[in-house]
Amino acid sequence: MITTVVDRRRDDRGTPSRLQIVSSAFLTKLARHLGLIACLLILGQTSSRSVAGQIGIFLLIVLAAALNATGRALRSRFYGKQKLL
Repeated sequence: MITTVVDRRRDDRGTPSRLQIVSSAFLTKLARHLGLIACLLILGQTSSRSVAGQIGIFLLIVLAAALNATGRALRSRFYGKQKLL
């Protein structure tokens, strides 16, 4: 019996699956929220009410940047460069 390999990244019309669309949107939104939290932590440090240390804030920013890059890469993979904004 011959079986065929199905490309799960796209359906028969060549559009990305809903899971990929949702995951790229979720990653970029999560990255934005983490960036906002990092900004609030930096503001908290300037007012001497420090909750997290400098390394914690740095790691939070690195995580937000990595999630944003992953989400944008997923989106550009399926939609091209014109719909990234």
